[in-house]
Amino acid sequence: MLGVIRIFFRAKEASPWTVLLCLLVASMFEGVGLATLLPLLTVATGNDVSGSDVSEASAINRIVLDALDYVGLTPDLAVLISIVVVALVLKAVVNFVAMVHVGYSVARVQTGLRTELLKNLLRVRWSYFTTHPVGRFANSMSTDATRAGGTCRKAAEFLANAIQTVVYLGLALIMSWRLTLIAFAIGGLVLLVPTYLVQVSRKAGQKQTDRTRQFVSFLTDVLNNIRPLKAMGKHANFSALLDRKIVLLRKALRRQVLSVQSLQAMQDILIALATGVGFYVALEYASFGATELLVMGLIILKIVKNMATVQRHYQNAVLLESPYYAMENLIEETDRAQEVLHGGVPAELREGCSFENVRFAYDGKEVLKDLSLEIPAGQVTVLTGMSGVGKTTVADLLLGFFEPDSGEVRVDGVPLSQIDITRWRHMIGYVPQELSLLHDTIFANVALGDPEVDEPEVLRALEMAGLAGFVETLPDGLKTRVGEKGSQISGGQRQRLALARALAGRPRLLILDEVTSALDSETEDALCVTFRRLAGDLTILAISHRPRLVDFADRVYQLADGRASRIVQPPVLAASQDA
Repeated sequence: MLGVIRIFFRAKEASPWTVLLCLLVASMFEGVGLATLLPLLTVATGNDVSGSDVSEASAINRIVLDALDYVGLTPDLAVLISIVVVALVLKAVVNFVAMVHVGYSVARVQTGLRTELLKNLLRVRWSYFTTHPVGRFANSMSTDATRAGGTCRKAAEFLANAIQTVVYLGLALIMSWRLTLIAFAIGGLVLLVPTYLVQVSRKAGQKQTDRTRQFVSFLTDVLNNIRPLKAMGKHANFSALLDRKIVLLRKALRRQVLSVQSLQAMQDILIALATGVGFYVALEYASFGATELLVMGLIILKIVKNMATVQRHYQNAVLLESPYYAMENLIEETDRAQEVLHGGVPAELREGCSFENVRFAYDGKEVLKDLSLEIPAGQVTVLTGMSGVGKTTVADLLLGFFEPDSGEVRVDGVPLSQIDITRWRHMIGYVPQELSLLHDTIFANVALGDPEVDEPEVLRALEMAGLAGFVETLPDGLKTRVGEKGSQISGGQRQRLALARALAGRPRLLILDEVTSALDSETEDALCVTFRRLAGDLTILAISHRPRLVDFADRVYQLADGRASRIVQPPVLAASQDA
């Protein structure tokens, strides 16, 4: 129970004290309305409300009469009815304000968790992404965040009913200590007997969280690989795997539904039995009048039902607490995985970049061994070699995604560890081997949300990438949508669009990772001419095993056994440059 309350007060953006105050005021108004019922019914039945009845229940009459006398009101029928109506209306209004505030708080909690996680993910070190499935983050952003917000709502409803129960118990105590004992005994029975069902719900909620995360991660992997799966007729096999995961998820959901419905059914049975026994005891062994007994019965029923509702809200909060903690743990985990940015020296890239005796191991496997090479400014440098020799690792080290185990990566002679890495990356245009275009417009794919990349800059980048003519032929121009991962345009156009994205913002260094590997020779030649034209204004590092790109390079390094050896290249023919 403390865990649920702690979530309510710990959740950022939840404004718990404001909500609690509203709930407390609403319960007090309802208590005033109920307290006025007994003198109201006494007057309505023709009895003397100011009589000297010595029963315990009449104490509430005296309190109400003293209060009315204090404010100068006569305890007649109209006044008492007005008090009950006004109190219940005010209770409804304040409760409305409280629950609206809870709704807004839930929305803020959900968006706050998503925003905090996203900001952390954008700042984590690259190695963290290589060891965690994307589906885990997608599930947290969607399912876990939504359910975590529901935890705060259920915790607020739990507190609202708990406060109301305390108010009702206070009224019962004023009327009769016997009444309070009866109500407490019945409510305690309703709470204690089905307690184990709450624990069942907690375990079911945890299983649902775990299996939903596994399901979404699996589904993300399947959708990312849907083309080869369908092409090779493997989608049926994955469909069977999907069915098995759905069965496991369904079992957790069934157990959850069963525990919730069992609790409600058991509570209803216990309330019926216990209330019947309580009324029998009150009629047989207590000397209460009919009016008092009616009001007391109403309060007893309110107390018992509220206790049952408190437990149901607690059960619902318990069901939803696991995604809240899962979200909170992931935020803390990603916060610990933040990228460490060491230096503050601004980079200019006037001379070039260099690797000096760099060694680097990944997962205990040595990838680079005493690697040394030069990337002169304004030239095209090509890294070539067999797959898996560390070509992309060289690019990752130059981007600052990893730090070498020994040796130095330098920019204009300054170690990269001393350079302002954020500003350094702003100077880089990067085209990865695996293109991932947005399911959005051409403009959005080039600008990538950068407010400084306006339409003229996008058009300039498209011109440099050799795609401006193609865009001009499109009916919607820059507003043309490229489809999922660029499925609505050709492979060459996707490469050029990715190149335009890298060129937007006027970078100083352009890194190309196997950008021509999936292209036909004609498209590859056209892109190579584009790269050659860009040299001089740009420093280009190209990773490729294709001989055509090598032919256009100023400098070529062959990577093998973790080392780089320079290949002597004949000068690029002017005819090739002008082709």
